[in-house]
Amino acid sequence: MSNSIARALDKIFDTPERKERFRLFMEWKKNNPEDYAIWKKESELDTLTTQSQWQLNESGYTFRPDCYCAQSGGWVQIDVVGKGKKLIYCTEHGCMQDSYNAWLQGEKNHVQGGVDYHQTFDVFRAPDKGELRDIFTAAKAWARGELQNILIVGSTGNGKTHLGHASTLYIMTNHGDVKFIRVPEMYAGLKSAMNSTDRTEYQRQMDYYKEIQFLVLDELKISENKFWELDTIEEILGSRYNDYKSTMINSNIDAQTLKDMAPRIWSRFNDIELSKTFVNNSPDYRTRKQRTTE
Repeated sequence: MSNSIARALDKIFDTPERKERFRLFMEWKKNNPEDYAIWKKESELDTLTTQSQWQLNESGYTFRPDCYCAQSGGWVQIDVVGKGKKLIYCTEHGCMQDSYNAWLQGEKNHVQGGVDYHQTFDVFRAPDKGELRDIFTAAKAWARGELQNILIVGSTGNGKTHLGHASTLYIMTNHGDVKFIRVPEMYAGLKSAMNSTDRTEYQRQMDYYKEIQFLVLDELKISENKFWELDTIEEILGSRYNDYKSTMINSNIDAQTLKDMAPRIWSRFNDIELSKTFVNNSPDYRTRKQRTTE
């Protein structure tokens, strides 16, 4: 950025009155389109660098301090044909890309519920059209943050858990804050925390499930006479719905049973502006695979 642009902007941003500062900036933008384009490009790059560095610190992967990229915090800038400048992890040996790959692999192994990192969107066998293609498309949209909630109900073996794994891995790869867990394991962890000598552990776990940006709940079950489980899941999902957190639920419960036993959950996941609900009637993938090999 040239000194003349910097001086002009300093003069504008030093104006104490907010409305006047905004008026001056808009006037400068209108009268100096080329200077504005230069400033906007550099400002956006600086913002991206700051956000990337924050993500780096939060996630715990690091750059090599003796690497040439150290001054930029482990990031390097490359030219992409037709798209201008782009920030990428430094690919030098032992630097940020290697560190990130190690973190990602460790995170895959750490995620409670056992995410299968081979079950990606790329290997999901979705037909070219039909119900399963619609579910597949919606799962990808949810992982990209284009839907708040998605609920998939249906019998065993028709791809629900695979889509949960694929969504989790996609979000992780794109640095999103995500948790995959089987609902029975979540219940078990919360019950253990209730019996813990640490009085804060239960609330800490509840807050975690309420606040994480993306949550994949696999194998949702609503057991009769287990009111604690229903109250717990409704508390978590109610909080997430109100705070615009993103939730995917997979369940073997048939749609009518879920609607009858958990009407508040059903209602939230049928909010057509924010959510999509699917009844997956596809046949068992394992049975189909066995038939094709016989």
